[in-house]
This record gives sequence, structure tokens and C-alpha cells, in this order.
Amino acid sequence: METPGDHSPFPMNDNHETGGVYRLWLAVMTDAVETLQDGRFWTKGAEEFLFDPENQFFNYVCHVLEQDPDAIRERIKAGLQMSIAG
Repeated sequence: METPGDHSPFPMNDNHETGGVYRLWLAVMTDAVETLQDGRFWTKGAEEFLFDPENQFFNYVCHVLEQDPDAIRERIKAGLQMSIAG
């Protein structure tokens, strides 16, 4: 798996858990999930952000969390399906 440091605009010397870059993209990722859960406006943008395999920002957050981006995407999809069915 390629890491963000391989070809990334992200500062690798940033403290990932508390750094501004990480916190910004974690907030965007969280908002995208909440947008899809709530069915709020601009769900197309949220879907594009979460499910684009080339999204380096999503991949960066997953890398800092030490999680596989594809596995996280699958968990988000499963959670959304459960909330729709439930």
C-alpha cells in the first residue's frame, strides 16, 4: 500500500493526531459520513469524497488511523445500508 509520504502534499513532519492537516480532513470525512446518514444536502459530494479510491485526503486520514482505506469504505457502506434498512 502506498503511503501519503510517497507522493503527497501533506506535511509528514506534522503531528498526525493533533496536527491541523489531519484534524481538517478528519472533520471533512466525518461530515461526509453524517451528511449521507442524515440525507442532508449535497450527498453527491459526500459520496464522491468517501468512495473515490483516488481521494488522497481520505487515504491520508486512514493512513494516520492505521486503517486500510478500502476497508473503511466498506464499513461506511455497510453502516449506511444498516441505517437505511433500520
